Amino acid sequence: MLPNGFKVGGIRSGLSKKAGKKDLALFISQSPAHAAGMFTQNVAKAAPVLIDIERLKKGNRFFGVIANSGCANACTGTRGAKDAEYMCSSVEKAFNLNEESVLCASTGVIGQYLNISKNKFKDSIDLLKNSLGVSPKCEDDAALAIMTTDTFVKKTCRKMKALLHEDLVNLGVSYLRPLHTPKFTRSSCNNAFIYFDRC
Repeated sequence: MLPNGFKVGGIRSGLSKKAGKKDLALFISQSPAHAAGMFTQNVAKAAPVLIDIERLKKGNRFFGVIANSGCANACTGTRGAKDAEYMCSSVEKAFNLNEESVLCASTGVIGQYLNISKNKFKDSIDLLKNSLGVSPKCEDDAALAIMTTDTFVKKTCRKMKALLHEDLVNLGVSYLRPLHTPKFTRSSCNNAFIYFDRC
């Protein structure tokens, strides 16, 4: 069950080479949210990690996370950074949000560029926008879209908080209800874990 004020969705965009696999998810808040992140300590950080770290340092509020599977956008240099920025800006423009109000995440194969065709990606964002909702199916679609080697969807609900998806090796996104703080441990996150709170 999603906390009030959040919507999620997941679609097939073609970023993943696996035929038919959902590979693009959006986790979005209907109003500006506080955000915090826990990221890898590895020196070789992926482009989305570097961008998210810099955006979070500014202390702004955020509206959501755009995430893909199939390609980690890691070890991709300047082009990878531009692709990650484009993912964020595409969502910001589609929802008429402020610049740098969306975070991004990628999980999958390392050392490959994202297969982003700008016109096609814009169409994917429009499709994703129309798929957003609060139903269990929307949650499952989002979770499936950021799965890599998992064999089943991982999501859980705990008292007064909803955890949409947690891939303990690669990527996690958590939305918590107001007045409750996240309890993170370094062991629970090897790449990226992003937390949103609308209090």
